[in-house]
Amino acid sequence: MRKLSILFLKLSLLFVTLPLILLAGYGVFSLLANPVNPVYAWMLYPVIAGVYVSLLPLFWVFCHLYRLLEAVAGKKSPDEKERILKKLRKGSLFFAGVFVFTEPFVFQVAQEDDAPGLIIFFLIPAFFALIFSAVLTLFIDREETGRVLGS
Repeated sequence: MRKLSILFLKLSLLFVTLPLILLAGYGVFSLLANPVNPVYAWMLYPVIAGVYVSLLPLFWVFCHLYRLLEAVAGKKSPDEKERILKKLRKGSLFFAGVFVFTEPFVFQVAQEDDAPGLIIFFLIPAFFALIFSAVLTLFIDREETGRVLGS
């Protein structure tokens, strides 16, 4: 049953990654065919670049999640699992940092378009990445001490 669950999680990672790659490729070709209005380019291109830069740590995290699943299935040492968890935490923090870094440009777009919800909508991925990082911190503490926090 455990092997089946790990296989399901590996396939889930694959089915999440492939559409993201296809959507990113379609976005590049669509942007090349229809460039942004030059009046708004100074605030839209940094946002678009930030979204594409955030894909790098996201795919890096997916790769390390796959490695973690293989480590769990292969009964690897706790030290290796702990190293993978620390890399996952760093990747998720970098992912959140990219979104926070591009937030001033999103603020300008939201002011220009009179869409204040865009600011909150753009912070949602950073918020979930920070939650993921906090959960990983709990797992890292568990691996280091050998027990769950608070017990």
